[in-house]
Amino acid sequence: MTTALPASPLLATLPWPGHVRYAIDQSVMVWVPPGPFVRGSRREELARLVMKYQGIDPSLFVNEIGQASIFVSGFFIDLYPVTNGDFQKFIADGGYAREHLWTPEGWEWRRRSGAEQPRFFSVSEWNRDELPVVGIGWYEADAYARWAGKRLPREAEWEKAARGIDGRRYPWGDEFEPGRCNTADHWLGWEIETLDEWQREFAGKRPWRRQALTTRPGAFPGGASPYGIQDMSGNVWEWCSDWYAQDWYQRSPVSDPEGPETGVEKICRGGSFGYYGWSARVTDRGHHPPDHRALGLGLRCVLAPAEQGWSDNDNKEVEP
Repeated sequence: MTTALPASPLLATLPWPGHVRYAIDQSVMVWVPPGPFVRGSRREELARLVMKYQGIDPSLFVNEIGQASIFVSGFFIDLYPVTNGDFQKFIADGGYAREHLWTPEGWEWRRRSGAEQPRFFSVSEWNRDELPVVGIGWYEADAYARWAGKRLPREAEWEKAARGIDGRRYPWGDEFEPGRCNTADHWLGWEIETLDEWQREFAGKRPWRRQALTTRPGAFPGGASPYGIQDMSGNVWEWCSDWYAQDWYQRSPVSDPEGPETGVEKICRGGSFGYYGWSARVTDRGHHPPDHRALGLGLRCVLAPAEQGWSDNDNKEVEP
């Protein structure tokens, strides 16, 4: 038995279970069915993290403590992060000049900054069509998602898509394996164990000044999530729609949480090429101001059938 997908003329079913092609931007998306999943980490995990990742400030882990069962409605999520080639279509279609695609705060930022493309879009090593777009702030990511007829994922949606329902630490399981994702460990060829080692062997040498360290989406198929979604750990951090609050897990709703109503920073998830194993965990909660445009910041998008008004077949079973 298989689960029937929500129906829409904008979705074309592909040969792989749960995969569809979305007509507006021609992206491949993957269905994450409705239901509960395990969000966050147990308090006992804090001691393990502090011992394993020596030198990391323990306060970086506190915001993920408070493991709970969270219900998330069904949604589609991009199979891959958005690429430079994808983002170029947004630029070519006047995305930076179309006020209706931006939040009021985002449009004010765009007007003041004069931004017309991602921060590093003119750097040839980083802007190849097949590589993930980088150097975009939350405002730009949100505008792109609106242009594509989608939205940024909620933090809970992102985590469920990355870890499935069994509470694993990484998309592939409980133990970090450098060969499964694009992190600093991959570029060094071994698992980084301490903050000092990362600073000495990687960060201090600034390898991103010599070459692009992003990789083609899907280059690490062994790192796929339980739903088959690629690059959920490493490569680029991915903006989420939620405002950040350190204590959110202590007061979050347990059904379709959308994050705090206000804040000063937005959530980003997944780690990147520039960090190591601790940040590639599916529970790690990155956060930055919405105008932050770091080299490792990218995005992927989601579609929620209930918000689109599509027919909802996601609780019906059909013969395969």
